[in-house]
This record gives sequence, structure tokens and C-alpha cells, in this order.
Amino acid sequence: MSKVLPILYSAHHASASFDFGNFNKRCGLTEEQRLQFSDLGTDLTVPTHGLPPFKSEYSRGIVDLNRALDNPTLFPEFDFGNPEKHRVWNLTQEPTDNEKALILKNIYWTYHNAMLAQIQSFTRPGVVVAWDNTAPYENSYEINIDGNLRKIKPFNLINGGDYGVADTSKSDVVLTCDPQFLKELSYQFHLALKKRGLVDEVGINTYFETPNKCGYIARRYNTNNSASLLNTDKPIVSCQLEYDTSVTHDPTTLTPDYNAIEKLRTAFEEAIEETYQNLLTWNV
Repeated sequence: MSKVLPILYSAHHASASFDFGNFNKRCGLTEEQRLQFSDLGTDLTVPTHGLPPFKSEYSRGIVDLNRALDNPTLFPEFDFGNPEKHRVWNLTQEPTDNEKALILKNIYWTYHNAMLAQIQSFTRPGVVVAWDNTAPYENSYEINIDGNLRKIKPFNLINGGDYGVADTSKSDVVLTCDPQFLKELSYQFHLALKKRGLVDEVGINTYFETPNKCGYIARRYNTNNSASLLNTDKPIVSCQLEYDTSVTHDPTTLTPDYNAIEKLRTAFEEAIEETYQNLLTWNV
């Protein structure tokens, strides 16, 4: 498309780097564990059409950019190791309160303030996509609504709605985008994946034992529940994508499949551009 669409991506867990101050020496994770604690490969798969995507420069082990300030995992103590979690820091080597203040200033707020400024520059309805994946060692099953286990779909789109659907008929959360937008995006993404020969199962709002609440990025950057914060008169919708890392990387060796990476990236670009034209431009 000739005109850049106001679609902003956040790959906030893309980095495995602890190269901030002397944190490299104090981190208790192995190199492989650092990679697995990141959303491995999201720096490669995040779409690049239109606006340049935001990508984290440091590991979520230092600070999680997809968490609110009052979230207890803003500064993580453990990774997501399965069956056993690993300590992020060597004993007594975790960041001090003064260091946490520097981390917030130089990493957390630098990232979020830049995103906010970009969104406030939109001159027409915009979209924010939180771009996430599941670590290679995570269990690929979730607890179903009836208490049984079921296989998680390779791709899941989330707007904070209730179990398996895109509305709030059974949920008290505020949606990050209109249900119609999420349904259309799911459909277009399915078509684009299928056309490229990738696995094409796309779920909506799947989660474990409790309703899926989007991460902080999607919840913060939309005008459904953050109009005063965003300080913009343009409608902003947001959603979160979670995809299975094994779609693009060998789950054992973590080797990237660059052909699959390109297909995933272009499939989502095509899907969201089609969705934007179908559902957002009616308000312009």
C-alpha cells in the first residue's frame, strides 16, 4: 500500500541482554536460559511495514516493559523454566532500590514515552499490536473451561474478552479493541497464513484458569479505557498476539527458520492492513 498506515508494533520482550551497568555478572541465568526467558525471535518476526516497530534493548529480567508499575513481576525474580523456574539473579545480587529507579528512568519510561509520543502523532485511527510468543520450553496445553487440558492453538489474538470469544458477555474487563476488529483480524490472519503454507489455526482470547487479561501494552494504549492517558482525539485500538515459537524456531536447538519468519511477518502485515481498511476507515 502506498500510504503508511498508523499501525504500531511493540516487541517488548525481544531482547536477552543484561548489558546494563554490571548486571551481566550478577545475572544467575545461563545464556540459553536468557534466550528462553525472552520472546525468542520476536525481533525478527515483528512486522516492519509502515511505522518502525518498537523493540526492547534489554531482557525482561531487568524490567518487564509489558507490566504496570504496581505489578509484582515488573522486576522478575524467576524465569518461566519448566518444570523448575530459575532465579534471574545470583543470591543477594538483585537490583537495589536505587538501581530500580535508574532502570525505570532509562529503560521503562524511555520505551513507554516514545511509544506514547508516536501514538499521539497519529492523524487518523490507529492500531497498537503487542507482539509476543511462547517460550520453547513452555507447556503447550492450557486448562479448558471445564477443567480439562487442551492444546493451545499456534496463534492467539487477545483483547481481554472472555473465554474463546471476543466479547464481554461473561467478563468484567474492558476490551482493548472492538470484538468485530478482533474477529476480522483473526479471519484475515487465518487466510494469509494458509496462503503461505503455514499452520493456520488462530484462536481468540484463549487462556488458562482465569479470563485472559491482556498485558500492559495492549491495555494501556487504546482509547477504550485510556483516552485521558493517551491524550488524543483519534480512536486507538489495540490487541495482543501470542504465537508458538516452534512456528519459526526449532524448539530444541532454537535455530531460526528464516523462510517461516518471513511468511509469518508478511501474513500478519497483510491481515491487519486488510482489517484496517475493512473496519477502521469507516470512522475517518
